[in-house]
Parts: sequence; C-alpha cells; structure tokens
Amino acid sequence: MGKRLDLRKYKVFFFGSRVSGRGAKTSDIDVGIRGPKEVPLDKMAEIREDIEKLPLLYKIDVVDFSAADKVFQKVAASQLELLTK
Repeated sequence: MGKRLDLRKYKVFFFGSRVSGRGAKTSDIDVGIRGPKEVPLDKMAEIREDIEKLPLLYKIDVVDFSAADKVFQKVAASQLELLTK
C-alpha cells in the first residue's frame, strides 16, 4: 500500500474477526485505512487490484474508514492491530 498511499498521512491496520480471535479458517482478512480524508476511488481500486494479484490463501477486504459508516467504524475499531505508525 505504501506505493499507493503516503503512509505518513494514512494509517493501515488489521481489524475484524481474525484480530479479535473469532475468525474461522475461511474468514477473510480485514485491512483498514484511516487518513485525513477519504482515499480517492481510483487509489482504492488500484490497492484492491494489487491485493487481488497477490498469491494468497485468504481473501483480503480493504476498507477506507474515512468513507465508512460511523457505526461500522466504532464497532470495527474496538479491536484493531496497527500496521503503520
């Protein structure tokens, strides 16, 4: 993601069932992005495209928290693991 976003401005983190320990073997991996403003749609598309090309065993779901519903943000942010500082 670092080639698509300025990681000095945007934080990237894991959240969801895998972080909370409630994930099943088939659960996806949830990755959140939070920054000073919404990630432009073309950048989000590029990030998702880059991830889809990776040879992974699990689906990765990327969420721009700046564009997400406030209730979703609150619930999802209750347990997260920061990837960038």
